[in-house]
Amino acid sequence: MKTHSLLVNMKYINTVCFLGVLLFISCTPKENKLYQSGKVWHYEAEYRSADSLFNYEIQMIPGGLFLLQQKIKWVVTLPDSINANAFLFRSESTTGFKENDSKIWLHPPRTHQFKYITQLAPYPQVQFPLTLGDTINGSINMVSNWGEWNGKSSKYWLILTDKEYSPVYRDTLWVLKGEGVLGKDTASVTHRFSQTQGFISSIYKNNKGEYFEMKLKKIE
Repeated sequence: MKTHSLLVNMKYINTVCFLGVLLFISCTPKENKLYQSGKVWHYEAEYRSADSLFNYEIQMIPGGLFLLQQKIKWVVTLPDSINANAFLFRSESTTGFKENDSKIWLHPPRTHQFKYITQLAPYPQVQFPLTLGDTINGSINMVSNWGEWNGKSSKYWLILTDKEYSPVYRDTLWVLKGEGVLGKDTASVTHRFSQTQGFISSIYKNNKGEYFEMKLKKIE
C-alpha cells in the first residue's frame, strides 16, 4: 500500500510539474516584431477644449506580462513652461496590449483631461494582413472609475480607409477611422499606423467639443 501511495504521489507531482511548465511556456511571450521590450516610444500630445489647452509628453514602454496580456507602461507628463526641470502633472499606468501574427491591439493612455475621450473612441488596433476597407466592430465594458459610464458598454467601429506615404516618417502609413458611442456620448478617432514604427498618431474629437492629438516624436 505504501508503494502504491508513493507511486500515486509521484505521478501527481509529475503531472503538476508538467502543467506548470506548459503554463510557463504559454505565458512567456515570444519577441514581438514591432513593440519590443527595451524600446521606448516618445509622443508629443495636445488637448484642447473651449476653455483649456494642455501640452503633454507621453512615453509608451512595452515589456513583460499584464493579466495574461503583454504589458505596456504609459508615462504622461505635463511640463512646466516656466521651469524646464519641473512638471505640473505626471502619471504612470500599467495596462495590456496584444501583438501576434493576426493583430495588434493597444490600450491607449487614459488620464487627466483626455481620460474619457481616449476611452470611448476605438482603441489603436489593426488586423493582418492589412486590407483597405477592413472593418473592426466591438464593445468596451466600463467597469469602474468612469462616473456615469460605470457598468455600461460602448459600441465602436474602426475602418482601414486609406494609406499614404509620410516623408517625415519615411514610411507608408495606414489610416484607420472610427467612432465609439455610449448613450448620448460619441468620440471619433483617426489612427495612423506604420508596419515598422507602430502607431504614429491618433487624433480624437468628441461631441462635447474636446480635441486630443498625440504624435510620435522618436523611438529609442
